[in-house]
Amino acid sequence: VDFLAVPYGSLGGADVVIMCCFADLMRPDSLVEGVMRATGGAGPLVYSPITFGGRTALEPLQGADGSIPSDEDVFRVYHEGLVLDQGHSLSVGDLMASIKAHGGKVVRQGPSDWAIPGPGEQASAAVGGGGSLVAGQLGEEWRLWNTMLFFFGTGTVARAKPEWDMAGWIERCRRNGAKIEVGNTDLLWRAPSGEMKMTDAAAKRADSSAARSGASESGRRQILEFFAEKKVRVNVSDVPAVGEGELLLKSIRSVVSSGTELKVFCGDFDQGSQLDTTIEDMKDATMAYPLQYGYSLVGRVEAVGDGVDAGEWMGRLVFAFAPHGSHTVVPADSAIVVPAGISPEDACYFPAVETALSLVQEAAPIVGERVAVYGQGLIGLLVTAILSGTVGSHSVVAVELNEQRAAIARRMGAGTVLHPSALKMGRDSPDGDFDVSIEVSGNMRALQSAVDSTGESGRVIIGSWYGGKSSELKLGLDFHRSHIELRASQVSKIPAHLSGRWDKDRRFLEAWRWVQIIKPSANLGTSVVPLSDAQSAYENLLSGATVGAEFTYE
Repeated sequence: VDFLAVPYGSLGGADVVIMCCFADLMRPDSLVEGVMRATGGAGPLVYSPITFGGRTALEPLQGADGSIPSDEDVFRVYHEGLVLDQGHSLSVGDLMASIKAHGGKVVRQGPSDWAIPGPGEQASAAVGGGGSLVAGQLGEEWRLWNTMLFFFGTGTVARAKPEWDMAGWIERCRRNGAKIEVGNTDLLWRAPSGEMKMTDAAAKRADSSAARSGASESGRRQILEFFAEKKVRVNVSDVPAVGEGELLLKSIRSVVSSGTELKVFCGDFDQGSQLDTTIEDMKDATMAYPLQYGYSLVGRVEAVGDGVDAGEWMGRLVFAFAPHGSHTVVPADSAIVVPAGISPEDACYFPAVETALSLVQEAAPIVGERVAVYGQGLIGLLVTAILSGTVGSHSVVAVELNEQRAAIARRMGAGTVLHPSALKMGRDSPDGDFDVSIEVSGNMRALQSAVDSTGESGRVIIGSWYGGKSSELKLGLDFHRSHIELRASQVSKIPAHLSGRWDKDRRFLEAWRWVQIIKPSANLGTSVVPLSDAQSAYENLLSGATVGAEFTYE
Protein backbone atom coordinates (compact mmCIF):
# COMPACT_ATOMS: atom_id res chain seq x y z
CA VAL A 1 0.00 0.00 0.00
CA ASP A 2 1.28 3.46 -0.91
CA PHE A 3 0.93 5.27 2.41
CA LEU A 4 1.02 8.68 0.76
CA ALA A 5 -1.90 7.75 -1.50
CA VAL A 6 -4.31 6.14 0.98
CA PRO A 7 -7.82 7.63 0.84
CA TYR A 8 -8.91 10.17 3.40
CA GLY A 9 -10.18 8.51 6.59
CA SER A 10 -9.24 5.00 5.40
CA LEU A 11 -8.06 4.07 8.92
CA GLY A 12 -11.32 5.31 10.41
CA GLY A 13 -11.18 6.44 14.01
CA ALA A 14 -7.99 4.59 14.90
CA ASP A 15 -6.86 5.23 18.48
CA VAL A 16 -3.32 3.93 18.02
CA VAL A 17 -1.10 3.71 14.93
CA ILE A 18 2.16 1.72 15.04
CA MET A 19 4.85 2.53 12.47
CA CYS A 20 7.89 0.32 13.06
CA CYS A 21 11.03 1.14 11.01
CA PHE A 22 8.85 3.46 8.90
CA ALA A 23 8.96 7.10 9.96
CA ASP A 24 12.35 7.81 8.34
CA LEU A 25 11.27 6.57 4.89
CA MET A 26 9.76 9.90 3.80
CA ARG A 27 10.02 13.61 4.51
CA PRO A 28 8.55 14.55 7.91
CA ASP A 29 5.74 16.77 6.61
CA SER A 30 4.57 13.97 4.32
CA LEU A 31 4.51 11.49 7.20
CA VAL A 32 2.56 13.74 9.59
CA GLU A 33 0.08 14.83 6.94
CA GLY A 34 -0.29 11.22 5.77
CA VAL A 35 -1.29 10.14 9.28
CA MET A 36 -3.79 12.96 9.49
CA ARG A 37 -5.24 12.08 6.09
CA ALA A 38 -5.44 8.32 6.75
CA THR A 39 -7.07 8.74 10.17
CA GLY A 40 -9.43 11.50 9.11
CA GLY A 41 -7.79 13.93 11.55
CA ALA A 42 -8.76 11.74 14.55
CA GLY A 43 -5.55 12.63 16.40
CA PRO A 44 -4.45 9.08 17.33
CA LEU A 45 -1.47 8.12 19.44
CA VAL A 46 1.35 7.14 17.08
CA TYR A 47 4.18 4.83 18.08
CA SER A 48 7.22 5.02 15.76
CA PRO A 49 9.81 2.56 17.09
CA ILE A 50 13.19 2.13 15.40
CA THR A 51 13.18 5.43 13.54
CA PHE A 52 16.59 5.69 11.87
CA GLY A 53 18.49 8.84 12.85
CA GLY A 54 21.29 8.94 10.27
CA ARG A 55 24.13 7.28 12.21
CA THR A 56 25.72 4.08 10.96
CA ALA A 57 29.16 2.76 11.89
CA LEU A 58 31.34 -0.32 12.17
CA GLU A 59 33.30 -1.04 15.32
CA PRO A 60 36.20 -0.93 14.83
CA LEU A 61 36.27 1.39 11.80
CA GLN A 62 38.64 0.58 8.96
CA GLY A 63 40.39 3.14 6.80
CA ALA A 64 40.96 3.10 3.05
CA ASP A 65 43.19 0.31 1.72
CA GLY A 66 44.14 0.80 -1.90
CA SER A 67 40.93 0.72 -3.94
CA ILE A 68 38.89 -0.43 -0.94
CA PRO A 69 37.23 2.69 0.51
CA SER A 70 37.18 3.63 4.18
CA ASP A 71 34.15 2.67 6.25
CA GLU A 72 33.44 6.36 6.92
CA ASP A 73 33.38 7.15 3.17
CA VAL A 74 31.04 4.25 2.44
CA PHE A 75 28.57 5.28 5.14
CA ARG A 76 28.71 8.91 4.06
CA VAL A 77 27.72 7.92 0.52
CA TYR A 78 25.15 5.43 1.85
CA HIS A 79 23.41 8.16 3.86
CA GLU A 80 23.61 10.57 0.92
CA GLY A 81 21.82 8.02 -1.27
CA LEU A 82 19.07 7.47 1.29
CA VAL A 83 18.27 11.19 1.30
CA LEU A 84 18.86 12.23 -2.30
CA ASP A 85 17.87 9.08 -4.17
CA GLN A 86 15.23 7.50 -1.95
CA GLY A 87 13.72 10.59 -0.31
CA HIS A 88 14.33 9.43 3.27
CA SER A 89 14.69 11.73 6.26
CA LEU A 90 17.61 11.10 8.58
CA SER A 91 16.72 13.67 11.24
CA VAL A 92 14.44 12.71 14.12
CA GLY A 93 14.66 16.35 15.22
CA ASP A 94 13.14 17.44 11.92
CA LEU A 95 10.28 14.95 12.42
CA MET A 96 9.57 16.24 15.92
CA ALA A 97 9.60 19.83 14.65
CA SER A 98 7.09 18.89 11.93
CA ILE A 99 4.81 17.16 14.45
CA LYS A 100 4.74 20.30 16.57
CA ALA A 101 4.35 22.63 13.59
CA HIS A 102 1.24 20.74 12.49
CA GLY A 103 -0.29 20.99 15.96
CA GLY A 104 0.70 17.56 17.27
CA LYS A 105 2.67 16.70 20.42
CA VAL A 106 5.75 14.61 21.12
CA VAL A 107 4.87 12.51 24.16
CA ARG A 108 8.08 10.58 24.72
CA GLN A 109 11.30 9.74 22.91
CA GLY A 110 14.31 7.60 23.64
CA PRO A 111 17.22 5.82 21.95
CA SER A 112 16.77 2.37 20.47
CA ASP A 113 20.22 1.91 18.95
CA TRP A 114 21.24 -1.35 17.37
CA ALA A 115 24.57 -2.99 18.16
CA ILE A 116 24.74 -6.13 16.01
CA PRO A 117 27.71 -8.33 16.94
CA GLY A 118 29.99 -9.47 14.14
CA PRO A 119 30.19 -13.17 13.26
CA GLY A 120 33.23 -13.66 15.48
CA GLU A 121 31.48 -12.27 18.56
CA GLN A 122 28.36 -14.29 17.82
CA ALA A 123 30.30 -17.53 17.49
CA SER A 124 32.22 -16.91 20.71
CA ALA A 125 29.03 -16.14 22.61
CA ALA A 126 27.24 -19.23 21.29
CA VAL A 127 30.10 -21.63 21.94
CA GLY A 128 30.86 -20.14 25.34
CA GLY A 129 27.21 -20.48 26.34
CA GLY A 130 26.88 -24.01 25.04
CA GLY A 131 24.76 -22.90 22.08
CA SER A 132 24.64 -23.93 18.46
CA LEU A 133 26.19 -22.07 15.53
CA VAL A 134 23.22 -22.98 13.36
CA ALA A 135 20.08 -22.50 15.37
CA GLY A 136 18.75 -20.02 17.88
CA GLN A 137 20.07 -16.56 18.58
CA LEU A 138 23.23 -16.83 16.50
CA GLY A 139 21.25 -17.68 13.38
CA GLU A 140 18.93 -14.66 13.84
CA GLU A 141 21.76 -12.18 14.51
CA TRP A 142 23.81 -13.63 11.65
CA ARG A 143 20.90 -13.06 9.25
CA LEU A 144 20.41 -9.50 10.53
CA TRP A 145 24.14 -8.74 10.25
CA ASN A 146 24.24 -10.01 6.66
CA THR A 147 21.03 -8.17 5.76
CA MET A 148 22.48 -4.86 7.00
CA LEU A 149 25.68 -5.49 5.04
CA PHE A 150 23.54 -6.13 1.94
CA PHE A 151 21.74 -2.80 2.49
CA PHE A 152 25.05 -0.94 2.80
CA GLY A 153 26.45 -2.49 -0.36
CA THR A 154 23.42 -2.04 -2.61
CA GLY A 155 22.62 1.40 -1.19
CA THR A 156 26.10 2.67 -2.02
CA VAL A 157 26.72 1.27 -5.50
CA ALA A 158 24.92 4.06 -7.40
CA ARG A 159 26.97 6.81 -5.74
CA ALA A 160 30.26 5.00 -5.15
CA LYS A 161 33.33 6.48 -6.81
CA PRO A 162 34.40 4.58 -9.95
CA GLU A 163 37.68 3.55 -8.36
CA TRP A 164 36.05 2.03 -5.27
CA ASP A 165 36.14 -1.75 -4.94
CA MET A 166 32.80 -2.26 -3.19
CA ALA A 167 32.96 -6.04 -3.49
CA GLY A 168 36.33 -5.87 -1.75
CA TRP A 169 34.85 -3.67 0.96
CA ILE A 170 32.04 -6.15 1.65
CA GLU A 171 34.51 -9.03 1.72
CA ARG A 172 36.70 -7.08 4.19
CA CYS A 173 33.67 -6.51 6.43
CA ARG A 174 32.89 -10.24 6.39
CA ARG A 175 36.51 -11.13 7.05
CA ASN A 176 36.86 -8.71 9.97
CA GLY A 177 33.38 -9.40 11.34
CA ALA A 178 33.04 -5.93 12.85
CA LYS A 179 30.11 -4.95 15.02
CA ILE A 180 27.44 -2.92 13.16
CA GLU A 181 26.11 0.09 15.09
CA VAL A 182 22.95 1.93 13.99
CA GLY A 183 21.47 4.99 15.69
CA ASN A 184 17.70 4.72 16.09
CA THR A 185 15.04 6.48 18.14
CA ASP A 186 11.71 5.27 19.54
CA LEU A 187 9.15 8.04 19.26
CA LEU A 188 5.68 8.25 20.82
CA TRP A 189 3.59 11.15 19.56
CA ARG A 190 0.06 12.44 19.36
CA ALA A 191 -0.97 13.14 15.79
CA PRO A 192 -2.64 16.49 15.07
CA SER A 193 -6.42 16.35 15.15
CA GLY A 194 -8.92 18.14 12.98
CA GLU A 195 -11.22 17.10 10.20
CA MET A 196 -9.50 18.29 7.09
CA LYS A 197 -8.29 16.84 3.86
CA MET A 198 -4.54 17.13 3.90
CA THR A 199 -4.40 18.18 0.28
CA ASP A 200 -5.77 21.48 1.62
CA ALA A 201 -3.74 21.34 4.84
CA ALA A 202 -1.31 24.09 4.02
CA ALA A 203 -4.10 26.59 3.59
CA LYS A 204 -5.90 25.41 6.71
CA ARG A 205 -3.04 25.45 9.24
CA ALA A 206 -4.31 28.81 10.39
CA ASP A 207 -7.17 30.96 9.23
CA SER A 208 -6.35 33.84 6.97
CA SER A 209 -6.79 36.60 9.52
CA ALA A 210 -4.56 34.92 12.12
CA ALA A 211 -1.94 34.18 9.51
CA ARG A 212 -1.72 37.85 8.63
CA SER A 213 -1.87 39.31 12.11
CA GLY A 214 1.86 39.07 12.77
CA ALA A 215 1.20 38.16 16.41
CA SER A 216 3.04 35.28 18.12
CA GLU A 217 1.71 33.44 21.15
CA SER A 218 3.76 35.53 23.54
CA GLY A 219 3.82 38.78 21.55
CA ARG A 220 7.45 39.31 22.64
CA ARG A 221 10.75 38.43 21.08
CA GLN A 222 14.39 38.16 22.08
CA ILE A 223 17.01 39.77 19.86
CA LEU A 224 20.81 39.67 20.25
CA GLU A 225 22.67 42.98 20.26
CA PHE A 226 26.40 43.73 20.07
CA PHE A 227 26.62 46.86 22.23
CA ALA A 228 30.35 47.26 23.03
CA GLU A 229 33.67 45.61 22.35
CA LYS A 230 33.40 41.94 23.43
CA LYS A 231 29.95 42.56 24.89
CA VAL A 232 26.57 41.22 23.76
CA ARG A 233 23.17 41.24 25.40
CA VAL A 234 19.70 39.89 24.71
CA ASN A 235 17.03 42.58 24.40
CA VAL A 236 13.31 41.89 24.68
CA SER A 237 10.82 43.76 22.52
CA ASP A 238 7.48 43.35 20.81
CA VAL A 239 7.33 40.93 17.91
CA PRO A 240 7.40 43.18 14.82
CA ALA A 241 4.35 43.52 12.61
CA VAL A 242 4.40 41.73 9.29
CA GLY A 243 4.28 44.03 6.29
CA GLU A 244 3.21 43.44 2.73
CA GLY A 245 5.21 40.69 1.05
CA GLU A 246 6.83 39.61 4.34
CA LEU A 247 7.04 36.53 6.56
CA LEU A 248 7.29 36.23 10.33
CA LEU A 249 9.59 33.39 11.36
CA LYS A 250 9.69 31.72 14.76
CA SER A 251 13.34 30.79 15.08
CA ILE A 252 14.54 27.25 15.74
CA ARG A 253 18.33 27.50 15.33
CA SER A 254 20.95 30.01 14.28
CA VAL A 255 24.69 29.55 14.00
CA VAL A 256 27.51 32.01 14.69
CA SER A 257 29.84 32.97 11.86
CA SER A 258 33.07 32.35 13.72
CA GLY A 259 35.02 34.61 11.36
CA THR A 260 33.01 37.72 10.59
CA GLU A 261 30.95 37.75 13.79
CA LEU A 262 34.02 37.41 16.00
CA LYS A 263 35.46 40.47 14.29
CA VAL A 264 32.24 42.34 15.11
CA PHE A 265 32.32 40.98 18.68
CA CYS A 266 35.90 42.20 19.14
CA GLY A 267 35.33 45.57 17.51
CA ASP A 268 37.84 44.71 14.80
CA PHE A 269 36.10 46.54 11.96
CA ASP A 270 36.11 49.90 10.22
CA GLN A 271 33.66 52.12 12.11
CA GLY A 272 30.87 53.42 9.92
CA SER A 273 31.49 51.03 7.01
CA GLN A 274 28.60 49.21 5.37
CA LEU A 275 27.46 46.28 7.54
CA ASP A 276 26.98 43.89 4.62
CA THR A 277 27.05 44.62 0.91
CA THR A 278 25.32 41.41 -0.18
CA ILE A 279 22.41 40.95 2.25
CA GLU A 280 19.60 43.31 1.24
CA ASP A 281 18.30 43.97 4.77
CA MET A 282 21.78 44.97 5.99
CA LYS A 283 22.88 47.23 3.13
CA ASP A 284 21.61 50.39 4.85
CA ALA A 285 23.10 49.48 8.25
CA THR A 286 26.59 50.55 9.32
CA MET A 287 29.25 48.93 11.47
CA ALA A 288 28.91 50.81 14.73
CA TYR A 289 27.78 49.73 18.19
CA PRO A 290 25.07 48.95 19.10
CA LEU A 291 24.15 46.67 16.22
CA GLN A 292 22.31 43.44 15.45
CA TYR A 293 24.20 40.95 13.33
CA GLY A 294 24.12 37.37 12.11
CA TYR A 295 23.04 35.74 8.88
CA SER A 296 22.47 32.04 9.52
CA LEU A 297 18.97 31.49 10.94
CA VAL A 298 16.36 28.77 10.44
CA GLY A 299 12.75 28.99 11.58
CA ARG A 300 9.16 28.15 10.71
CA VAL A 301 6.76 30.61 9.13
CA GLU A 302 4.33 31.77 11.82
CA ALA A 303 2.55 34.59 9.98
CA VAL A 304 2.46 36.15 6.51
CA GLY A 305 1.75 39.64 5.22
CA ASP A 306 -0.58 40.86 2.51
CA GLY A 307 0.31 39.62 -0.92
CA VAL A 308 1.80 36.36 0.41
CA ASP A 309 0.07 33.03 -0.15
CA ALA A 310 -0.58 31.61 3.34
CA GLY A 311 -1.23 28.16 1.89
CA GLU A 312 2.21 28.14 0.33
CA TRP A 313 4.17 29.50 3.29
CA MET A 314 2.49 28.83 6.64
CA GLY A 315 4.40 26.27 8.69
CA ARG A 316 7.24 25.94 6.17
CA LEU A 317 10.78 25.44 7.42
CA VAL A 318 12.88 28.23 5.92
CA PHE A 319 16.38 29.67 6.05
CA ALA A 320 16.94 33.44 6.34
CA PHE A 321 19.97 35.72 6.27
CA ALA A 322 18.84 37.34 9.52
CA PRO A 323 20.35 38.34 12.90
CA HIS A 324 20.10 36.08 15.95
CA GLY A 325 16.68 36.36 17.57
CA SER A 326 13.64 34.35 18.59
CA HIS A 327 11.49 35.94 15.85
CA THR A 328 12.37 37.77 12.68
CA VAL A 329 10.52 39.36 9.78
CA VAL A 330 11.97 38.83 6.31
CA PRO A 331 10.80 39.49 2.74
CA ALA A 332 9.19 36.36 1.31
CA ASP A 333 11.30 36.65 -1.82
CA SER A 334 14.51 36.40 0.25
CA ALA A 335 13.45 33.40 2.37
CA ILE A 336 14.84 30.03 1.25
CA VAL A 337 12.77 26.90 1.80
CA VAL A 338 14.90 24.23 3.45
CA PRO A 339 15.01 21.13 1.20
CA ALA A 340 13.33 17.95 2.41
CA GLY A 341 15.56 15.72 4.50
CA ILE A 342 17.62 18.54 6.03
CA SER A 343 17.11 19.28 9.72
CA PRO A 344 17.00 22.81 11.19
CA GLU A 345 20.18 21.93 13.08
CA ASP A 346 22.04 21.33 9.81
CA ALA A 347 20.24 23.94 7.70
CA CYS A 348 21.59 26.86 9.73
CA TYR A 349 25.08 25.99 8.42
CA PHE A 350 24.00 26.71 4.84
CA PRO A 351 25.97 30.01 4.44
CA ALA A 352 29.10 28.48 5.97
CA VAL A 353 28.90 25.51 3.62
CA GLU A 354 28.36 27.80 0.64
CA THR A 355 31.40 29.84 1.69
CA ALA A 356 33.52 26.70 1.89
CA LEU A 357 32.20 25.53 -1.47
CA SER A 358 33.01 28.89 -3.07
CA LEU A 359 36.61 28.65 -1.82
CA VAL A 360 37.03 25.16 -3.26
CA GLN A 361 35.54 26.34 -6.57
CA GLU A 362 37.88 29.34 -6.56
CA ALA A 363 40.88 27.11 -5.91
CA ALA A 364 39.74 24.62 -8.58
CA PRO A 365 42.16 21.83 -7.57
CA ILE A 366 42.63 19.04 -10.09
CA VAL A 367 43.10 15.37 -9.30
CA GLY A 368 46.58 14.73 -7.97
CA GLU A 369 47.25 18.23 -6.65
CA ARG A 370 48.12 18.63 -2.96
CA VAL A 371 45.92 21.20 -1.23
CA ALA A 372 46.72 22.74 2.16
CA VAL A 373 43.96 24.30 4.27
CA TYR A 374 45.31 26.77 6.82
CA GLY A 375 43.05 27.03 9.85
CA GLN A 376 40.53 24.40 10.94
CA GLY A 377 37.84 26.61 12.36
CA LEU A 378 34.27 26.34 11.12
CA ILE A 379 35.01 27.31 7.50
CA GLY A 380 38.34 25.47 7.37
CA LEU A 381 36.76 22.19 8.50
CA LEU A 382 34.02 22.53 5.90
CA VAL A 383 36.61 23.25 3.18
CA THR A 384 38.50 20.14 4.31
CA ALA A 385 35.32 18.04 4.11
CA ILE A 386 34.43 19.22 0.59
CA LEU A 387 37.99 18.75 -0.66
CA SER A 388 38.18 15.23 0.76
CA GLY A 389 34.92 14.42 -1.00
CA THR A 390 36.15 15.76 -4.35
CA VAL A 391 39.91 15.40 -4.85
CA GLY A 392 40.24 12.73 -2.14
CA SER A 393 41.54 12.66 1.44
CA HIS A 394 45.05 11.71 0.36
CA SER A 395 45.41 15.12 -1.35
CA VAL A 396 44.21 17.22 1.60
CA VAL A 397 46.57 18.65 4.23
CA ALA A 398 45.07 20.49 7.21
CA VAL A 399 47.32 22.97 9.06
CA GLU A 400 46.16 23.69 12.61
CA LEU A 401 47.60 24.65 16.02
CA ASN A 402 44.70 23.48 18.17
CA GLU A 403 44.77 19.74 18.94
CA GLN A 404 40.98 19.47 19.25
CA ARG A 405 40.43 21.05 15.85
CA ALA A 406 43.22 18.94 14.35
CA ALA A 407 41.39 15.80 15.51
CA ILE A 408 38.12 17.03 13.97
CA ALA A 409 39.98 17.76 10.71
CA ARG A 410 40.97 14.09 10.51
CA ARG A 411 37.35 13.12 11.04
CA MET A 412 36.29 15.51 8.26
CA GLY A 413 38.61 13.78 5.82
CA ALA A 414 42.08 15.38 5.97
CA GLY A 415 44.66 12.79 4.91
CA THR A 416 47.42 14.70 6.69
CA VAL A 417 47.21 17.13 9.62
CA LEU A 418 50.21 19.32 10.39
CA HIS A 419 51.18 21.70 13.18
CA PRO A 420 52.34 25.00 11.61
CA SER A 421 55.84 24.38 13.00
CA ALA A 422 56.20 21.48 10.56
CA LEU A 423 56.30 24.08 7.77
CA LYS A 424 58.98 26.33 9.22
CA MET A 425 61.21 25.66 6.20
CA GLY A 426 58.44 26.75 3.84
CA ARG A 427 58.20 24.91 0.54
CA ASP A 428 61.46 23.11 1.40
CA SER A 429 59.80 21.47 4.41
CA PRO A 430 59.30 17.70 4.01
CA ASP A 431 55.53 18.23 3.93
CA GLY A 432 55.55 21.55 2.07
CA ASP A 433 55.57 22.44 -1.65
CA PHE A 434 51.79 22.58 -2.03
CA ASP A 435 50.06 23.06 -5.36
CA VAL A 436 47.26 25.04 -3.72
CA SER A 437 46.94 26.71 -0.32
CA ILE A 438 43.64 27.98 1.08
CA GLU A 439 44.01 30.40 3.99
CA VAL A 440 40.98 30.67 6.27
CA SER A 441 42.50 31.14 9.73
CA GLY A 442 42.09 34.93 9.87
CA ASN A 443 45.75 35.17 10.94
CA MET A 444 48.28 37.01 8.79
CA ARG A 445 51.05 34.70 10.01
CA ALA A 446 49.16 31.80 8.47
CA LEU A 447 48.97 33.72 5.19
CA GLN A 448 52.73 34.18 5.32
CA SER A 449 53.19 30.46 5.90
CA ALA A 450 50.87 29.70 3.00
CA VAL A 451 52.88 31.95 0.68
CA ASP A 452 56.15 30.41 1.85
CA SER A 453 54.96 26.79 1.59
CA THR A 454 53.22 26.93 -1.78
CA GLY A 455 55.30 25.58 -4.65
CA GLU A 456 56.45 27.43 -7.73
CA SER A 457 53.55 28.51 -9.97
CA GLY A 458 51.10 27.42 -7.28
CA ARG A 459 48.20 29.46 -6.04
CA VAL A 460 47.13 30.85 -2.67
CA ILE A 461 43.42 31.45 -2.12
CA ILE A 462 42.77 34.02 0.61
CA GLY A 463 39.40 33.46 2.23
CA SER A 464 40.05 35.32 5.49
CA TRP A 465 38.91 38.77 6.46
CA TYR A 466 41.72 40.21 8.58
CA GLY A 467 39.69 43.06 10.02
CA GLY A 468 40.96 46.61 10.33
CA LYS A 469 44.44 45.67 11.54
CA SER A 470 47.46 45.72 9.27
CA SER A 471 50.43 43.37 9.28
CA GLU A 472 53.58 43.08 7.21
CA LEU A 473 53.65 40.35 4.55
CA LYS A 474 57.15 39.43 3.39
CA LEU A 475 57.25 39.06 -0.36
CA GLY A 476 60.98 38.94 -1.08
CA LEU A 477 63.09 37.60 -3.92
CA ASP A 478 61.93 34.00 -3.52
CA PHE A 479 58.33 35.08 -3.91
CA HIS A 480 59.23 37.36 -6.81
CA ARG A 481 60.70 34.40 -8.71
CA SER A 482 58.03 31.89 -7.68
CA HIS A 483 55.18 32.91 -10.03
CA ILE A 484 52.80 32.18 -7.16
CA GLU A 485 49.31 33.61 -7.61
CA LEU A 486 47.62 35.31 -4.63
CA ARG A 487 43.86 35.49 -5.08
CA ALA A 488 41.26 36.99 -2.72
CA SER A 489 37.98 35.11 -2.56
CA GLN A 490 34.61 36.06 -1.08
CA VAL A 491 31.35 34.17 -1.29
CA SER A 492 29.24 37.07 -2.59
CA LYS A 493 30.34 36.54 -6.21
CA ILE A 494 30.82 33.57 -8.49
CA PRO A 495 34.50 33.15 -9.52
CA ALA A 496 35.12 34.64 -12.95
CA HIS A 497 36.21 31.34 -14.50
CA LEU A 498 32.84 29.78 -13.56
CA SER A 499 30.50 32.68 -14.31
CA GLY A 500 29.61 31.38 -17.77
CA ARG A 501 28.01 28.23 -16.35
CA TRP A 502 27.34 28.98 -12.68
CA ASP A 503 25.15 31.49 -10.89
CA LYS A 504 24.14 31.88 -7.24
CA ASP A 505 21.05 29.69 -7.63
CA ARG A 506 23.09 26.80 -8.98
CA ARG A 507 25.66 27.18 -6.20
CA PHE A 508 22.89 27.33 -3.58
CA LEU A 509 21.63 23.95 -4.81
CA GLU A 510 25.11 22.47 -4.63
CA ALA A 511 25.65 23.93 -1.16
CA TRP A 512 22.45 22.28 0.08
CA ARG A 513 23.70 18.99 -1.32
CA TRP A 514 26.89 19.32 0.72
CA VAL A 515 24.89 20.23 3.84
CA GLN A 516 23.15 16.87 3.44
CA ILE A 517 26.43 15.05 2.92
CA ILE A 518 28.45 16.67 5.72
CA LYS A 519 25.72 16.92 8.40
CA PRO A 520 27.59 19.78 10.15
CA SER A 521 25.63 19.74 13.42
CA ALA A 522 26.64 16.13 14.10
CA ASN A 523 30.24 16.21 12.88
CA LEU A 524 31.76 19.64 13.60
CA GLY A 525 31.58 19.48 17.40
CA THR A 526 30.02 22.93 17.77
CA SER A 527 28.49 23.93 21.09
CA VAL A 528 24.70 24.25 21.30
CA VAL A 529 23.47 26.86 23.79
CA PRO A 530 20.36 28.99 24.38
CA LEU A 531 20.53 32.58 23.16
CA SER A 532 20.75 33.72 26.79
CA ASP A 533 24.26 32.19 26.95
CA ALA A 534 25.52 34.14 23.92
CA GLN A 535 28.16 36.10 25.87
CA SER A 536 29.96 32.95 27.03
CA ALA A 537 29.51 31.37 23.58
CA TYR A 538 31.41 34.21 21.89
CA GLU A 539 34.10 34.17 24.58
CA ASN A 540 34.62 30.43 24.10
CA LEU A 541 34.90 30.90 20.34
CA LEU A 542 37.41 33.69 20.82
CA SER A 543 39.58 31.55 23.11
CA GLY A 544 39.48 28.58 20.76
CA ALA A 545 37.67 26.40 23.30
CA THR A 546 34.95 25.61 20.75
CA VAL A 547 34.84 25.37 16.96
CA GLY A 548 31.45 27.01 16.59
CA ALA A 549 28.22 27.86 18.36
CA GLU A 550 24.54 27.24 17.62
CA PHE A 551 21.81 29.18 19.41
CA THR A 552 18.54 27.50 20.34
CA TYR A 553 15.18 29.19 20.83
CA GLU A 554 12.37 27.95 23.07
